[in-house]
Amino acid sequence: MLRLPDGRLLVAAKARSVTRLAAFSRSFGLSANILLSAPRVFTRYVVDVAGAALADYVQSGPAAIDPDLSAGSGAPARYGAQVLVLCSVIALIAAAYEPLLLDLAFAALFIAITALRLVALTALVEEPKSERIPDDQLPIYTLLIPLYRESRCLGGLLRALRALDYPEAKLDIKLLVEHGDAETRAALAVLDAPSNFETIVVPQGSPRTKPRALNLGLAAARGAIIGVFDAEDRPEPGQLRDAVQAFLRGGPQLACVQARLVIDNRADSWITRVFALEYAGLFDALLPGLSRCGLMFPLGGTSNHFRTAVLDRVGGWDAWNLTEDADLGVRLARFGYRCATISSSTLEEAPNTHRAWLRQRTRWLMGYVVTWIVHMRRPVRLHRELGWRNALVFHAFIGGVPISALMLPIFVGGLIVDGLSSGWLVFDDWVGWLELALTGTNLVLGFGTAMAIAAIGADRRNLTGQARWIALVPLYWLMSSVAAWRAVWRLIRAPHVWEKTEHGLARTSASAAGPGFRRSAPGPSRPRRARGRG
Repeated sequence: MLRLPDGRLLVAAKARSVTRLAAFSRSFGLSANILLSAPRVFTRYVVDVAGAALADYVQSGPAAIDPDLSAGSGAPARYGAQVLVLCSVIALIAAAYEPLLLDLAFAALFIAITALRLVALTALVEEPKSERIPDDQLPIYTLLIPLYRESRCLGGLLRALRALDYPEAKLDIKLLVEHGDAETRAALAVLDAPSNFETIVVPQGSPRTKPRALNLGLAAARGAIIGVFDAEDRPEPGQLRDAVQAFLRGGPQLACVQARLVIDNRADSWITRVFALEYAGLFDALLPGLSRCGLMFPLGGTSNHFRTAVLDRVGGWDAWNLTEDADLGVRLARFGYRCATISSSTLEEAPNTHRAWLRQRTRWLMGYVVTWIVHMRRPVRLHRELGWRNALVFHAFIGGVPISALMLPIFVGGLIVDGLSSGWLVFDDWVGWLELALTGTNLVLGFGTAMAIAAIGADRRNLTGQARWIALVPLYWLMSSVAAWRAVWRLIRAPHVWEKTEHGLARTSASAAGPGFRRSAPGPSRPRRARGRG
């Protein structure tokens, strides 16, 4: 409801309420003072007349609840980058003068990460099958699809969303388009979309990020549950029903369910092949295990489904954080909520060139650093709210992933220099042997568990034919180190600038027949015409 400049009320009423509202206004002689509007017309009007106020609202996010919870309050990114550079300098000095200190610190970090991985793997079980809920018992479901320069993906997106097994009358789909994206807006204008699709133009403002657009979608959402998809996503048709069933089983403290992301274009290059194994290990092994243990975990940026009321309570998404999904997972845990995984899958397109992969991984690592810095503003309060088990996950994954990526080349370089100067296996005292033992333990724990998780995920995803690419995991990690150091540089120079990942450039598809791909054998990749430069 909105009061117009002439004093009348503009009301967006749901279909069931229109008749009752009209009768009420006639009974009390208010017909001339109330204007009825369709929800999408109401939203378009609000965006047009209150664009500046909306821009302020969507960028505030959790800062409206507590400024300490937002990366937009203060300068955590630049400060965090300076801290990381200082720590790296200290590590270099330690590696040069007393490598044992570096080995001990690195071993402690890797042991913590490895322990959590092993705990997660021991908890892996098959998730229960969902029972089909009658259509009349399903809640209204809002899907938020942020779009920016995504005209190449719109046709496939429309087909995937229309294939969802959910009553159209209860499906509220919001296509969130940036103000200056004329190409996508023009493509949407000629798109033959059903009536439950609504295009919302995000008001001009900064930062121009995905979470900022999602906050606008949250404000306009009609559903009791919100799902988030990217333009290139192809979810299984039954995913929304699986999510509803999970919420019914999980109780009111279950705030979010994460579907499993599967790389569709894995045959494009060696990068996409290893990326597919990384995702299989993460979404088919590690995250389901952490979920089963009742631990928090960093959410994926797509195919996650939320209770709308809970999102409102925790402040929505942080528009200033480039890894809004990981931040939101931590914030939900701090507010006492749980996240879980479901077995439904979503096909996703991976970057298939070194440059595109580097830009995306840089953005992710930037977001992890900022997330760690933001939530560590008040460490005592953080650890009290998370509890020691979730705090261990927070430090091991949110802080440990970027730190280990930064330290890996320093660690390996120190090992090589030390080996060349001491004759490798020739040591004069026990310190040298201890350093060698710690070095070997770190490498075995780090690379070994990463490869093991990728192998287990590949087996659960039926990607066993791709297992030989696991041997490239060490090289993949070294590339992640390049991205980590690039992230430090960008945190200093442009901490809130979103480096867009171009989609619609895939050259192959493992499931060209459609999204019915749960635990299916990949088979030979089917080439398709490239839709852009790879």
